[in-house]
Amino acid sequence: MELKEYKGLVDQLIPLLSSPDFDDHFDQLTEDESNHTRFLLKMELSRLSTPCRRFIDLRDKVNGECFPYEFQGICHFMDDLGISIFESQLKRFGGNYTIGVYETVLDLEFREDLIEQHQDAESSPASSSSTSIYRYFDVKNIPFSSYHGRKEERIHYTSSLMLRFANDERLYAKSSDLSAGGLRIQVPHVPDYDPQEEIEVFFTGLEREQGLPLLHRGILFKILGSDSKGDRHWLRLIRTDDDIEFDQFINEFIDSNKRKYRVSVDYLLSAATIKGYEQFYIPRMTGIPLLFDQSSPPKLTHALRTENNQQSLEYWRNEKDEQVLAGALNPERLTKLLSSGPLSKETLIYCFTHSLKSRLFFYAATHDELTETGLRDLFFHTGAKRPSWRVFRFSLESVKTEDAFTLNNFLLEEQELEQCQNLVEKKLQTIGHIGFLQDITDNNHKDDFLSVPEPKADANQLQKFGVSYPAPEFETEIFNYIQLRKESRYLHKTQVQLTINNELFEGWTRDISFQGLQLEFDGQVPCENGDNIKLGFPKLQALTQAMKLSNIAYQVVGTNPTHTILHLCAEGDLTQHVGYRFFRKLIINNQNKLKQSRQKQDPGMATAIRNIYTHHLFTYPFYVNKLKVKPYLSAIATAPRERSLSELLRICAQQAPYNLFPLLNGQILHEKLFLPLKVMHRESPPRETEIFISLKLGSGIEKPTFDTRIEQDFNNSDEKRSFITQALMQGGFYSVRLIFSRTGRPDIQYINNELDYVAQYAIHKAKQLEEELWCVIGVADLIDTTQATLFRFGLSEKKATKLQ
Repeated sequence: MELKEYKGLVDQLIPLLSSPDFDDHFDQLTEDESNHTRFLLKMELSRLSTPCRRFIDLRDKVNGECFPYEFQGICHFMDDLGISIFESQLKRFGGNYTIGVYETVLDLEFREDLIEQHQDAESSPASSSSTSIYRYFDVKNIPFSSYHGRKEERIHYTSSLMLRFANDERLYAKSSDLSAGGLRIQVPHVPDYDPQEEIEVFFTGLEREQGLPLLHRGILFKILGSDSKGDRHWLRLIRTDDDIEFDQFINEFIDSNKRKYRVSVDYLLSAATIKGYEQFYIPRMTGIPLLFDQSSPPKLTHALRTENNQQSLEYWRNEKDEQVLAGALNPERLTKLLSSGPLSKETLIYCFTHSLKSRLFFYAATHDELTETGLRDLFFHTGAKRPSWRVFRFSLESVKTEDAFTLNNFLLEEQELEQCQNLVEKKLQTIGHIGFLQDITDNNHKDDFLSVPEPKADANQLQKFGVSYPAPEFETEIFNYIQLRKESRYLHKTQVQLTINNELFEGWTRDISFQGLQLEFDGQVPCENGDNIKLGFPKLQALTQAMKLSNIAYQVVGTNPTHTILHLCAEGDLTQHVGYRFFRKLIINNQNKLKQSRQKQDPGMATAIRNIYTHHLFTYPFYVNKLKVKPYLSAIATAPRERSLSELLRICAQQAPYNLFPLLNGQILHEKLFLPLKVMHRESPPRETEIFISLKLGSGIEKPTFDTRIEQDFNNSDEKRSFITQALMQGGFYSVRLIFSRTGRPDIQYINNELDYVAQYAIHKAKQLEEELWCVIGVADLIDTTQATLFRFGLSEKKATKLQ
């Protein structure tokens, strides 16, 4: 038999080889084949998955330069394209070097259409019509908040059914899985149905088996939706009646047949997967989720503080340490934003501060305000020269407050669920909108803002953009995936002397801990995050003769906008650090005297905001996993509503819903993402890169070609402007901010309920999910900055051409 005609089927089966349910998948995909064909297919799969020890040498087979590439002790010689194919095939074969990997890399026919595209990768990475190179950038979809709690168990059970519709039309089917509240059934075809229409389901197979009169009558259901795979079709149904007798029968039937029929855990496994990936992202997002009430105009009530967005929140504090963010999001701006249309409720906010007589004044203007007043150039020239210059992207959408509680599932006790809801229900009753404030400032953009001639106008015209004071108050909730502070801090005020570049500054401590300090000064201290400084504690020196409390090394990890408040951590080896040893001893010996610094928090609200935000998700987070020793792109998270980058991320998709080739092709993936992640640590601050993408659309071109560049690669603003202008004429332009962080261990405790339940019936699936989450090494965020870039250069703000 010639197996070439089954190549597509073999390719479909290869990624399933490592699955514990492979036999089930194989039976489903080959159910129409003869036993002889099925036998030959299994033999071929076995051959392709056989471990291989042969070394690959492409030096006399390809035109490109080949490099030594070591894997599992075998040194191969391959070009860049060969390495890309090798690594993508490793993923398909579960990370193992097999005969299938070896043969695919050496398949010159497979490579033929890729060679030209590989050689021109830097200048025109998408010029080839081949799609194989795209597969390396395919990522699976993690649909945030798409899990739904189910309060009953479900088993895989096949039995005959008959459906009767309102028009008396009948459809014969068989059950696929069964619970007291719902059904999944296989049908010969998907019928026309009204989701609001009730249908009767007769359990004809169960009636024959059980012989119970209650099964003779029809049970009312509604059709939730349908699924199809090839020529096989399923309907998803939900119960609408309250037949107590039927409930009791089904529950007893399921309970007594758990070991006979396989318990369905797929939906719960899916929920655990999504929640696990959400927990990686939420603490590391740099944007700030904001809740607004239902008043007209809405008022800011809550903000969610995470590990990486603290600096953005701190920016909006004045000289008295008071929050003024609500003043920048004033009623006029919110009213105008909400009236901008049913879908697009987004704007850009440009800000800077001005210090006068020890007071700090904030100035903020939206994209539309600067256009309408004609003060864009004056605002840019006045603000962009200052260290306090910031650019924010602000989005706003209406919310459903019941989304705050969808995180709970049937494994939680009813009392626990009720307690969680009661803690926040009253406050959520007033919530009407969720906003997202994302800092997209980049110091590399300052020359762009100043590239237009400076207007000869009075800067006092900008007074109209002053943020009103005092600003309305709002609550800041802390997302406690990990403690934002690794240790308790204690309130203690003592004199401190700080030395920077031989210049002395005197201030005092606000709070202390083993490893860190918060200091306050009367005037501005010239330092930035990451700077190393030297401290002395003249008053505390009297407490010890064994340690010298001067010239102690600390690192700046945070400042307020006026640089009068500094957050510091101990620098170097803690066991040898004088400050760490001294303050550890001081705190331990004075526990009864020192007052612990506590941050106000409303229990439950942080989780509620987290849950609501995952339903909206204004950016595109994606994940980097590590297979053996190699990183790879694994997944991308999406919201139910389409976002501005959706089309771009789908245009090159091959075997997955989304593809990152347009953004990360060429050397960008390795040099700007994989290599930095390799040297980063869990505690490292996030890194950022701005990506410019030019799309070229032409007649007869199946996919657009992409010219993707890092913004720092341009020498000046004129080069950037030229690139953008040409891109808009040829097809379209995007700019995207890439922000990424190194991850630590997964928050397995957060999904323990689901994993424990799954492990009862499919322990291999629970272990597989744990292993998958432990493989995540990085989380990145994609933020559309196209409109900000166009406005910065004063170019047309029309959307990039739609991708077909």
